[in-house]
Amino acid sequence: MAVAFPPPEDPTVLERALAARDTHPTLRAVTAFWDSPPEEAPWEREHRELQEAERRANTFDETALRAAFDAVLTSGPDQVRSAWARVVSELHHTPDGSPTKWEGAWLAAVTEAPSRPPAGTQLDSLLSQAALHVLQTVPPLSAEKLVPWGAIEFHSAPELTALPLVDAASTVPPEPGRWAGWAVALATVYPRDDVHEIHLRLLLLCAERAGAAISELLTAVLDGVHDDIAQTIARTCGALPLDSARRALHAWAKHTDRRPEQWRGVLSELAARGDGEASAQLAAALIGNPSDHASNSPEHVRWTLAAVALLHLTVLPAVWPLIRSRLDDPDTFNAFLHQLTRMPAPPGSWPTAVAALPERDLADFYRLLVNHVGIDAIVNRPLQSGFVGDDDRLRDMARTLPNILAHKETLDAAAELRTLSEEYPGIWQLRVQARATTRTAAARYAEPVEPEQLIRLADTTQLRWIADERHLLDIVLESLDRFAKALHRPNGLIVSLWNRA
Repeated sequence: MAVAFPPPEDPTVLERALAARDTHPTLRAVTAFWDSPPEEAPWEREHRELQEAERRANTFDETALRAAFDAVLTSGPDQVRSAWARVVSELHHTPDGSPTKWEGAWLAAVTEAPSRPPAGTQLDSLLSQAALHVLQTVPPLSAEKLVPWGAIEFHSAPELTALPLVDAASTVPPEPGRWAGWAVALATVYPRDDVHEIHLRLLLLCAERAGAAISELLTAVLDGVHDDIAQTIARTCGALPLDSARRALHAWAKHTDRRPEQWRGVLSELAARGDGEASAQLAAALIGNPSDHASNSPEHVRWTLAAVALLHLTVLPAVWPLIRSRLDDPDTFNAFLHQLTRMPAPPGSWPTAVAALPERDLADFYRLLVNHVGIDAIVNRPLQSGFVGDDDRLRDMARTLPNILAHKETLDAAAELRTLSEEYPGIWQLRVQARATTRTAAARYAEPVEPEQLIRLADTTQLRWIADERHLLDIVLESLDRFAKALHRPNGLIVSLWNRA
């Protein structure tokens, strides 16, 4: 079977192939079509021309880059952003014209550009001059500019790629509004790992230069952005020493007209990063009684969201009595469970702070879930259609809540599990967990006994080993029981006491 193959494109291989053709007549005969290649089809010629045009467009051109620099240096406030975007585009052209496969973060679009001029060259000096001109000329980012786009992107604020190129930031005009716009823009983006360091450095610099101007802009932006962007802003500001930004977020959250979902998102992100004021605001929302309001009212929704958010925080044991006191209302309890199943977590998982609740509170909450879900739904996993709903998540959470008790491995946890197993004999898992937790707790709290003490205990039935208050209580109860038997046995002491009375 003969296969026609085109001449090799590699010059070295082609030279060796031509030498082989001259030596072997048979090879020269079967490759005779190399000497008269077929004419290109129209579609082949069009495809080749398009590829060539694309290659020329992607080829780095120093003249075009210099022209782009000149355009930036002569641009006014209205054109400087588009002129700088042209510079960035020229820097992403490659020497061989191959397409740029840029997969990095756009914040490093200039510092890591494939055709960035080498340090110390004239082009590098022009790049620094153009970047400084952009930062000095570009109009400040207003709330109207930031809000529509959500997380800031290159096309809305290309000047952010010029910030890393300016070593002396003091040469940039000290306009607080300008720095505040850049700080809020950077806060809307959660940095990738490859630009995390430079992102935090620039954000701290911009926030420091912005001062109090960041508060007003941050409030205006939060009122207009999506909930996810508001959470990103709070997450970014909560992870950094940005006192002015956090104060602005606290002041924003104090207004009761904020949407409950966005209010919860901002405060929960701050509280998760150790912000005590945010935790206090969430706890303060629990003071009111949600049953005094309609189930869909902002007050009712705010209470429910705050209660669920606090399940993730270390202050949960302190505020749980207040949460539990409101769950006796059916509407409040149903709304609480609905928000609980909305958490983005694997099936059956609980927030980590729930494990810090006392054993008695965990057992009490389990009773609420069992009475709501039903014993049969907990014991027998029903067939599912493939779609997991709120009821399915709630059943999974009810099944796994006793695991939190068992993992405490305390005597109180074992006692609560035994009590639950007696209350709900149909849930056989409780009996298994109660026995396992009892053994684990006994092994955990057991103290080694010296052989001499064991011999004394074996020889004398009246001796007891007292290691803690539980042992002392057992002995007291045992003594009272013996005394009661002595009183009530035939002709017992009770007869003598009665006669004397």
